Amino acid sequence: MRVLQICIYFALLSALTPISWAAARDAAGPVNCAALSERLTHPRWLSLPASRLVINPFRGADYGPAPVTPSGDGALLMDLAYYVGSDAVRLPNFWSWRAEENAARTQGLVEGPRLALSPASAGNWQAQDVVPEFGDGTVTLAATTHDYSSIVRTVTVDLDRTPALLVQVPTGSGGWTIKVNDGSQAVDTALTTTGRYGVQVADVATATGWHGTRTFQVRLFVLGQRKSVTYGRLQFFRLPPQSPLSGANIWMPHEIISQAQIGESTKIEGDVTMPDASSVAQRIHIRPGGPSALTLTGKFPGAAHWDAARSSLLLQGTQFCAAITVSRRARWLGVRPTDLDWALGDPAPAASGVWRLALDNLKPGDDIVISARFSPTTSRPSALVQQASAVASPAAFAAALTRSEAAWNRRLSSVPRPQDFSPRAVPALGTSAADVRRSYYRAWVYFWQDTLPPMPENGFSYPQVCCGKPSLWTDGAPHSEETAVWDGVVAMQALALVDPKGVWSAADGIMSQVDAEGYIGGEMLPPIFAQTFWLLYQQTGDRDKLRASYPALKRFLVWRIAHPFWTYPNKVRADVGFTTQKDNEFVVHALVDMDYAVQIARVLGRPDEVTFWQQQRQNTGADYLHWFWDAPGDTLYRIYYTADDKRLVPNNVWNLKGLYLDPDLLPAAKRERMIALFHENFSLDRPFGITQNRFSDLKFISLGLYRAGRIEDARRMTDLILRDVTRAGEFSETYTSTEPPDPGGVRPSSFGARLMTDSVLWHNGLVLDEGLPTLLGMPGAMGVDNIPVQGDPISVHFNASARTVTLWGPGLRHLYLPAGFRASPSAGAAVWTGPISEGQWLPLKQK
Repeated sequence: MRVLQICIYFALLSALTPISWAAARDAAGPVNCAALSERLTHPRWLSLPASRLVINPFRGADYGPAPVTPSGDGALLMDLAYYVGSDAVRLPNFWSWRAEENAARTQGLVEGPRLALSPASAGNWQAQDVVPEFGDGTVTLAATTHDYSSIVRTVTVDLDRTPALLVQVPTGSGGWTIKVNDGSQAVDTALTTTGRYGVQVADVATATGWHGTRTFQVRLFVLGQRKSVTYGRLQFFRLPPQSPLSGANIWMPHEIISQAQIGESTKIEGDVTMPDASSVAQRIHIRPGGPSALTLTGKFPGAAHWDAARSSLLLQGTQFCAAITVSRRARWLGVRPTDLDWALGDPAPAASGVWRLALDNLKPGDDIVISARFSPTTSRPSALVQQASAVASPAAFAAALTRSEAAWNRRLSSVPRPQDFSPRAVPALGTSAADVRRSYYRAWVYFWQDTLPPMPENGFSYPQVCCGKPSLWTDGAPHSEETAVWDGVVAMQALALVDPKGVWSAADGIMSQVDAEGYIGGEMLPPIFAQTFWLLYQQTGDRDKLRASYPALKRFLVWRIAHPFWTYPNKVRADVGFTTQKDNEFVVHALVDMDYAVQIARVLGRPDEVTFWQQQRQNTGADYLHWFWDAPGDTLYRIYYTADDKRLVPNNVWNLKGLYLDPDLLPAAKRERMIALFHENFSLDRPFGITQNRFSDLKFISLGLYRAGRIEDARRMTDLILRDVTRAGEFSETYTSTEPPDPGGVRPSSFGARLMTDSVLWHNGLVLDEGLPTLLGMPGAMGVDNIPVQGDPISVHFNASARTVTLWGPGLRHLYLPAGFRASPSAGAAVWTGPISEGQWLPLKQK
């Protein structure tokens, strides 16, 4: 039955057009996993709420070149990351499948020159800004006063015969790269980006375009002052062609389905799911004509121990361990240091590196399940094997898949359901309502998957919301390095609508990192914490928790007002206190946050604090006008230095966030100048309309235009956002301004996910980042169902022709009836109806 389902998924996704997707869906009802199916040519990440595991973490330039002899394009590849301690440990090729046990022995591996690294060969290398330390087959480069240092030698290689350079970099504290130059180039050609440690292969012929026998220089670099790196084996090869298991992927919130090809036809089908937050499992189905044997291979940064009786492999690292179990008897082949050692047929075993096992006597119709269970501790390995074995059967896998799908369907049923997804105010450029709809709900899946559990090994007992779990960003405060205090808070504000209790714990976790002066370690960008706690209070009504969170919140906000600039972990702490820089973006965020601090102080019954925040807001508002506007008031700057009244970065779109400020902070003439600056930088022919497209930029500009009465500008910005995030296909920190838009910056990032959810809600006449709904008189808005209000839903529907709005649902009992609205019973429940004018900003109020 499952095989039939997989075939149906692929047939539907091949045949359905965007129009038929839209026609097939029920717009009024909850969305489910099947409705979010996407057929992809690349792997998309997968995780679970509060899981340390990530399937398919981002593999960008920061991760260096492709691994040696990759097993395929990812159709059946298990690429993982695991969060433990202060690290996000990448586990590329944690396991993968091959149709042949050792392609190198049958197809031939050609060896080329080996670049010797030994004291005897030191004379072949010339050093620049470094004294190399040659050892037994290694060389260590330690940079001193320079940002980089290198050694270089000349080689002659037949690149037709051996075009690839194998690079072994076993250890180091800095970055590294390798470059080549044949003397005809003004600039060296980089063969790698700043790679990570291990064994990698660089394709010299492809990178340079050279062929035949060439003489050229090879230069080895260490990157970073006072950093070192050790190079080991350096050898030219032609790696044999593999038998890749390649194919397409279908992503859903609970699984990834794949069809894998051997040669021209599909021979294997597979799907991947996470049975629980600590496990990952894969089921492989052999189709007619499929292989009679498969090799399962994987890499692990630790020791591998095979248990033949239980068909289980225990992997023990220094920080964590994992157990892998196969559902049928497997033949253990052993461990070699690298894939290349396997390709060479080197018989020498190793304790860690690349492991392999064989599955023989396969026949069409066979199902194979492989599962892995992870633990942040290395104790009780036998229990870990038992837990992995519990899922390692076709029946157990099917049951886990059913449970996971049901759980995701429940989560999806709890989110706000917009009525309309059509980009009407801008050209659609092929983006259908169905495309936008899938992107909107996928953003909610993103928010849930983006969370981590408490990590006791860090002495941190709070859950975390990441910058973007698959991006593996870990530059936060000590003990909670995985929390980005800007990106993470942006995700918290969305999650607070569906899980306010869990989010409040995560927000208190950030506040636990605030020291006596108000400082939080790690990278510091301009979060809006007061708004977050106000939103949590609005969704819970819990004044006691708000009171408990307030002292740390106040310390941080006071510190942030006094230090409105970027700080990063590698900055010296003393620099923070002595800098004279002021950053427009930070000041605007602080001013917005102080509005919520005033409201929090009122709710807590603290008139003295109300007065304090009002005075702080007034003083900072005056500073904003003095620091970032020149004397005539026509030029708006990003940076100001108090030491010499110097201003930098004039009239840049980056500075337009101030459009969101209240009229008492931003005089009308300056607002009009900012609107004129917006139009000078806006183009409908550019993705997102403007060149600066991070979350806070687009949010403050779009809503600032709306509040300034520029309704058509706001509509266009809103529809550009929902259209172009959808077209980019990824939730990232930034996007390119060229056509078509591509992801940029940290990816994935909660910035892109919030852009998606918020723009669709604005499009439908709703702002939810106040905690309770704010209604917008946005032309064409249709409304939203299932809006959470303190745990109960409400619906908001607009009648554009009558300029009225109707609200109903049990959540109304938590709200005051807006002025001018009429309440009437309908089947025992209240229904509110009232006027809404174009451009109106109507916040609902908590009782």
